[in-house]
Amino acid sequence: MQHAKDAIHGANPAHDKTSMVMPSTGDPDTDFLRGMIPHHEGAVEMARAEIANGTDPKIREMAEEVIRTQQAEITTMRAWLAERRAARKGS
Repeated sequence: MQHAKDAIHGANPAHDKTSMVMPSTGDPDTDFLRGMIPHHEGAVEMARAEIANGTDPKIREMAEEVIRTQQAEITTMRAWLAERRAARKGS
C-alpha cells in the first residue's frame, strides 16, 4: 500500500516542472492547453489520493469537486485541441 504522503508528494510527472517544459508549437493557445492538461491531471491524481487517504469530510468533498471540475476542463481542452488539429489539416 502506498503511504498517503507518497501518494500526494511522490513522483508525479504532471507536477514536475521540468516535464512541463515542452517545445513551443508557435501557437500560444495550443501551448497553454498542452501545458494545462498534465497540470490538471496531476490535480486529479492528488484529489484521488486525498479521497483514498484523507479523513476530513470537508477536504474529501473538496477533492471530489476538484476531480469533477478538472476532468471536465481536461475534456474541454482535449476537444479544443482536436478541433484545432482538424481545422489545420483542412486548411
